[in-house]
Amino acid sequence: MAHTRSLPELFLLIPLSLMLTSDAVRAKGFNHAQTFESSATTRLAQASSRDRGFVLPSKNIYCLVEAPEPEITYLRCEIVSGLNPMPPRPTQDPCELDWGGGLVLPQRGKAQPLCAGDTIRASYPTLNYGNTWKREGFTCQASTSGLTCTNTSGNKMFLSRKRWSVY
Repeated sequence: MAHTRSLPELFLLIPLSLMLTSDAVRAKGFNHAQTFESSATTRLAQASSRDRGFVLPSKNIYCLVEAPEPEITYLRCEIVSGLNPMPPRPTQDPCELDWGGGLVLPQRGKAQPLCAGDTIRASYPTLNYGNTWKREGFTCQASTSGLTCTNTSGNKMFLSRKRWSVY
């Protein structure tokens, strides 16, 4: 007989670090300030599906495909050293959380600087330099000079210690 667990029992199995970040961010559309909300169930699904993310060999850039709602999917890339140069904080749609820790690329549209109160840094597979990663309409290429990612509409973002760009 297979043992099934109730939902409350399953939440006991979620690592505390994942539960602490579950309400830190909220999606406001892809305008100037990007803020996101992730649910504990979304984090649980991601924890059991590490192929949705990767880390570069330097351990300075971490990326994860997140889908907080069925119609919202984005690639979130964090850079431990921070964006260089740091973009100015937006004034029209202010970020009240941590600003400039990376970039967010929607499936369609232009990437924006990250505004978030949590982190996606975790134990993901390494995307070695010279390799390409593809998931859910995103393509990322790792090189020793940085990371370039493209979405389904052809918009790109580039991240490295020295610089970043969106186009």
